[in-house]
Amino acid sequence: MANRRPWVIVGVSSLLVFFLLGAFQPFGLENRSDIKWFAITGFALVTALVTTFVGYVFPLIFKRFYDPNKWTTGKSLLNLCLLILLIGFGNFLFDWIISDRPAETFFAVLTAYMLVTFLIGLIPATVSSVLVQNYALKQNLREAKEINKHLMNGLSNRQPATEEKHTLVLTGNTKDQIELNPDDLLYMEACGNYVRINYRMSPEQGVGRKQLRTTIAQLEKDLADYPAFVRCHRAFIVNVSAVSNVEGNSQGYQLSLRDTDEEVPVSRSYTKIIRTRLNITV
Repeated sequence: MANRRPWVIVGVSSLLVFFLLGAFQPFGLENRSDIKWFAITGFALVTALVTTFVGYVFPLIFKRFYDPNKWTTGKSLLNLCLLILLIGFGNFLFDWIISDRPAETFFAVLTAYMLVTFLIGLIPATVSSVLVQNYALKQNLREAKEINKHLMNGLSNRQPATEEKHTLVLTGNTKDQIELNPDDLLYMEACGNYVRINYRMSPEQGVGRKQLRTTIAQLEKDLADYPAFVRCHRAFIVNVSAVSNVEGNSQGYQLSLRDTDEEVPVSRSYTKIIRTRLNITV
């Protein structure tokens, strides 16, 4: 998951590095009493600068990689390894500048810094990640509670899928298509090269499903004139007029819909637009 609060990572990581270095005193700091706290402060500042750069600048330069809607666990691990690598190299350069080390120790010292930084860096990285996750969880739980209060009290004034009763026709890249009342369309889910259309049938028949060979992005364009249909995840479009309950989690929301037991996820980057389409301010 792409972090939306890099300043939390910057502050927590820098403070933890400062205290961890003060406690364990690696890199021979215990034998350098004259510059020990200067060096420790410098290492903490290097951590802050590198974390700020990775947290703020990298997402601006590499927008596709840091797209929150396409963020994966693999990208998160890669970003963490890159962060620790850059911090280790930055700490090494800082040490090399303030110390009078023999030139022949260059690679040995560099290797030691990279190894120790990796081992120490896992602690603040893990703690920072947990703090951010917990913060997001608490915020999303609070927002979900407020949304449900509005839903239960009927204060959201949600728009229907359409004010006119007519048939909505969705087509794919083949001859397959589906015709239905817009209000019956519950949600759409990307499934490989197809999109699964989930729609309300009769009370006896329950929920019907139809797969079209198309993309979720194309359907989003096709439904642009219907404000009730909202992209809520990289793989989902939901009919907000069918939302009956909202649960919060560390990733965003989980939407329950009328007439189905299935839930639709809402990623963090789409929580604001979901609240807007539900006419709810929290």
